[in-house]
Amino acid sequence: MVAIDPKDKKYIITFKPKDQRPNKIDDKVEIFRHVVGLEDIRDIAQPALLTGNQKHDQLNKTVSTVTDINMYETPFVFARLTPDQVGRLRRDPNVSLVEEDVQYYAAVEAVGWQVPRLQADQTWAAPLSVRGTGVNVAIMDTGVNPHLDINANLKINQNFTTRPGTSAEDPNRHGTHVAGICGAVQGNNDGIAGIAPSCNIWNLRSGDHQGLFSATDMVEGVTYANQNNAHVFNMSIAGGPFVQAMQDSLTALFNKGCVVLGANGNTGQQETVMYPASYPNVIGISNLHTNNLPHPSSTFGTMTDFTAPGGDIESLAENNLYRVLSGTSMATPGASGVAALMLSAYNDTGCPPYSPGAQKNVVIESVMKDTAIKTGLTGAGPIGQRDIFYGFGLLQARAAVASLKGVLPSALA
Repeated sequence: MVAIDPKDKKYIITFKPKDQRPNKIDDKVEIFRHVVGLEDIRDIAQPALLTGNQKHDQLNKTVSTVTDINMYETPFVFARLTPDQVGRLRRDPNVSLVEEDVQYYAAVEAVGWQVPRLQADQTWAAPLSVRGTGVNVAIMDTGVNPHLDINANLKINQNFTTRPGTSAEDPNRHGTHVAGICGAVQGNNDGIAGIAPSCNIWNLRSGDHQGLFSATDMVEGVTYANQNNAHVFNMSIAGGPFVQAMQDSLTALFNKGCVVLGANGNTGQQETVMYPASYPNVIGISNLHTNNLPHPSSTFGTMTDFTAPGGDIESLAENNLYRVLSGTSMATPGASGVAALMLSAYNDTGCPPYSPGAQKNVVIESVMKDTAIKTGLTGAGPIGQRDIFYGFGLLQARAAVASLKGVLPSALA
């Protein structure tokens, strides 16, 4: 019998659902242990257990931790393996797929103009009076540092990476900036205002000090959001390859009713795919510059669903300071903030487009499409059709929220 070697490569082992396995008796971790010849596994992380009163507890991982994703839709085990162990797992009839762990990148390049351009400030006051209250926005990023301009809205701090340490704070400074764009406090006479200034920000750190994200850490973050009923899921991340486990976990999150958004990336050119924005049911966001043109750095292509301001955006920095950054990383939390405002309006509506039988996130995206605009967007395709630069257009929070609350345009003057 052997033990986990921290020098081995990390893998994602996708098991078949239990009713499809030849071995219907043993748990997948026991099957895994016997196939690869491991000693008893004592260092097991189970993100799915962090629910209810436990969800504020830290998931303490070491380099050798084996992660058990204990969900029917996404039955995964993450572990470091030798090539021989990989081969044995791939031959086992209970295992569907074995994928090597990969890395994604924080989608950043290198005020306050994004707030009026998205009409966010027009939703905060009467007659709409919507600020994102009660909506849980999960920010899967490099962490979030404490900041006077977001502490009141920062409800969850969870870390899924061991690179380096176990703190949920932000060694890269990327996630702090992203979180502020979506959910910085408004009305405190200091700093900036987020698009949804009263939403609940969940800090799900899955990236390291270099802005690198492993697929295993990301799937853990997705699973946590799924198990704890996140309403909006923001991924200001781009550039990794396709991973089946990521697609499966994001699909399960979407099927739970969560609005899932991903950054297009910052290659400055057309791409055939860009993950995670290209995964099914992920809303891809391009970067709009102040001149109503695509930002020169913004990736464009069929992954584009909408555009949002992402050039020269001021947001939070360490030590209660502020900085200006550009990128689809900055555009995506603006879009997530709009989704949070819409969900906040959706909770107390009883008129069309509300539908008791419809999945909430499906209605939200449909209203986004109906209310987005292409006015002034140079080179945009026809209204109501998706184009590779702007998708269905620039998101408009006021029109979307009014539609969900049943407020007539004449009442908004």
